This record gives sequence, C-alpha cells and structure tokens, in this order.
Amino acid sequence: MNQESTRVYWARLCLLHLRGGLVIRSRRFSGYSRELTLVVSKAQLTCSTTTYTLRSLQRTRGAKTSRIILLIRLVDTMALVDVVVINYNAGPWLSKVVASLHAQTFRDFRVIIVDNGSTDASLDGLPSGPTNLQIVRLGRNLGFAGGNNYAIRNLVTANWLALLNPDAFPHREWLEQFIAAANTSPQFNSFGCRMLDAKDPSHLDGVGDVYHVSGLSWREGHGCVDGSAYDSPQEIFSPCGAAALYRTKDVVDVGLFDEDYFCYSEDVDLGFRLRLAGGRCLYVPQAVVEHLGSGITGSRSDFQLYYGHRNLAWTYLKNMPGWLFWFYLPYHLLLNCYSLVAFTLRGRARPLWRAKRDAIAGLPRAWSKRREIQARRTLPPRELRRVMRRGMIRKTCRHTTNVSEAPRDSSL
Repeated sequence: MNQESTRVYWARLCLLHLRGGLVIRSRRFSGYSRELTLVVSKAQLTCSTTTYTLRSLQRTRGAKTSRIILLIRLVDTMALVDVVVINYNAGPWLSKVVASLHAQTFRDFRVIIVDNGSTDASLDGLPSGPTNLQIVRLGRNLGFAGGNNYAIRNLVTANWLALLNPDAFPHREWLEQFIAAANTSPQFNSFGCRMLDAKDPSHLDGVGDVYHVSGLSWREGHGCVDGSAYDSPQEIFSPCGAAALYRTKDVVDVGLFDEDYFCYSEDVDLGFRLRLAGGRCLYVPQAVVEHLGSGITGSRSDFQLYYGHRNLAWTYLKNMPGWLFWFYLPYHLLLNCYSLVAFTLRGRARPLWRAKRDAIAGLPRAWSKRREIQARRTLPPRELRRVMRRGMIRKTCRHTTNVSEAPRDSSL
C-alpha cells in the first residue's frame, strides 16, 4: 500500500502487434486482460518504446468499483521478429549460428537463446555483433517443446516468431525473405524455408513437412539434389521447426507446443493444430538455411527413433478430425505394425517397442487433448485432406533433369 492506499503492481507484460493494434498477455493480470488492452491502445505505444508510465484503470464488480494503478515496464525493446534458439550442448555450432544471425540483411529482430542445461562450453565466447542477444539458462533440459514454450510465455514480444535450431545456419537473406513473404502473403501464418544439407549443400535437407493420411510425416525433398524444381513458392502442410517463421499470436492461440512430446514431431503437431484453426503454411524458397539434421541427438539414433514414433501416434490421435480419423485409422494401425516388424528385423526393436508402449500409455491424455482441439477446429475435414499426402507412401524427388536421386534418409 502506498500513501494513496492504492495497490501498485510491477508487471512485465508481453505485447503482440496484431492488425495494427496491441494485445497484452499477462499471467499475473489475467483477470484484467480486457482493461489492460484498452489502456495500452489509448497510450498509443510504439515498437521503440521501452518504458511505460503509470496508467490507471477501473474494474467494476456489481456496485463496487476498485481503482488500480499499474506500473507497466518493458525491459527490452520490442522487435518485429524474435528468433528463438534452443541450445543443448551444441558446441561450436551455436557460435556459427550466432555469427550467421549477426550477418542478416534484415535487422529488426532479437535473438533469444534458451539453454536447456548444457554441460559443454557452447555459450562461452559467442561472437559479438549488431544483434540484440538475450541468453536464458534454464539449468535443466525441457526439450525442444518446453524450451520454446518457456521463451514464448516469458520472453517473446514480437509479432513474428522465428525458430532456429543450433545446427541450422541461415544465409544472409533468410529473415528478409521470410518477412517479405509474410508481407505479400498475409493469408499464411507460418512459413517454411529451403533447407540444404550442411554437409553437402548441393542436396536438400528438406523444403517443408509432408503429412500422410496414415500419420507418417517427413521432410519433402530430403536427400534430393537441389535445383530449379524447388524454386517456386507453394503451400505446404507445415514448416520444419528447425528453421521456421510463425505469427506469434496464432501459436499462442492454439496452445503452443505440446510439452509431452519433448522433441521430434512437435513441429508437425503444432502445424497440424494451426491448420485446424484455419491457418496455412507457405514454402519460401529464397529463405535458405544449411542444416546438419539431428546434429545433436544423432541421425537415426535410438533417441530419435523413440520420440519420433511415440509422438507419431499422439499426433494422429489428437489432430485427425471427424470422419478422416476413422476412415484412415486402419491405415494408421497398419503403419505402426509395419514399423514394429521392420525395425525389429533391423535389430532396432527396443526403442520401437518402448515407443509404442509409451504411446499407448499416453492415449487417455492424448484423447483428452483431442476433445479440446476438435472443439476449436474451424477447418472442414475435406479441406484438410486436400493438403495431406494420400496413396502409397512414396518419398520422391522433383525432377529437374533426366537424372534424379532418391532420398538418402528419412526422419521416420
């Protein structure tokens, strides 16, 4: 209590630019969200403003009116884009990522590095440069989903959210091309980019995620020779979370990442939920990164196999809507049975069987989430089916010449 017997609160608030307006999110003041929004709208705040003065508002409960004075202060300058990098023992790769971000031609962005309890020296000696860099050490490993959710809930203030893996190295115009696409294609709320294989940039790591009606997902063009066949922007199911751009508000509205996933397929799950809410995703070929691909967890590792196949089942159960769920359920079950047999014959039985066991154990929780997701769905099943892959599961390359190469690997 101060001399005026008025309760004064300090609040760090997240402001999101949306269609020319400003929206506030605050866990501490969730009961006053509407009033707070009005206050900020009247204040005519701008992106360059970093400190806000005392504002007052009234909240009416029946015949009683209580006057509350809020002291609102933002510590960081708001940028148009917040780039979130989740680090876990990335070693020298993280420094290379930071150097690539310093070199971006687009400058209205901030970088947030969330460290998931790294035990190496990856945070030491990061290169200096013009980029506003914020480092948060969590002290524990929350996974890709949990680390990003922490950043979005507590740190992200920009209208656009860019995700970048610590083993994905963006070219100079990566952000510039993303924002250009966002400005010219406002009907899309997420964007994927051209991902080259960092070990052999003449080949692709992927050009966006494909979702098959069976529940299997993979990166389009993975392992294929890069060429003019991949030069045209086009709608894709969802972006690969290793290097993607999302409208922040839409990610918040669909509930952020599912932290039960920990890592792998959580980007497909988020993209699926964005689609069910009416969102669309565009592939931007001029936005380019070079990606090592499972550089930290290991390509084809038991870790990747376990989380990929466990989360595959949850993604289908939670998101496949209406009649599509029941129509393609036999195909989904057949896929899971085939995976168990195939990987057992390859000597990889243990992580696969453990993944399916834990997937089954998590079905009640996933079904509960399904009810919430489907209750908010606005996209008709027929429209969703239009952007999913159907028929036989075939991972092919687009032909630019008479000679083509088949994909050398798949995520699942």
